[in-house]
Amino acid sequence: MIRPLIRSVVLLLLIFSGFQCKRSHPSNPNILTGKLIADDGCTQFAVEIISGSFDPSKVVATWTDSDNDSVYTNVFRLTYVRGACAISYYGVSKGDVFQFQFDPNPSNQPCETCAVMTTLAMPPVSDAIMDVKKIANN
Repeated sequence: MIRPLIRSVVLLLLIFSGFQCKRSHPSNPNILTGKLIADDGCTQFAVEIISGSFDPSKVVATWTDSDNDSVYTNVFRLTYVRGACAISYYGVSKGDVFQFQFDPNPSNQPCETCAVMTTLAMPPVSDAIMDVKKIANN
């Protein structure tokens, strides 16, 4: 009689010891989630915003990638700014989902660029991003 009770208590202790309390941190409203949808293999990137609050003037509401006729929403271009260098540095590849923030004061920082410019069609809206954090691959 005591043995099954001891087993039950030990089992309950094992189960409940696996649970941990986590302190809730308020989410940063400036952090966006985006997907890299196009790149020229150099320093031009097109990013689709998947979630988060943003200024609609910073994006193109809909953009069609002429290379594959895919239509995307809330897209902007990165080129020759800190964000473009950061995307390359953090290893974000086409199709990757990542977190980032818009940089209200983008500065042109030198980074390695290609000697040959490509003619990849890019969305007309451009801005810098900062604090790139890759979260998943698609």
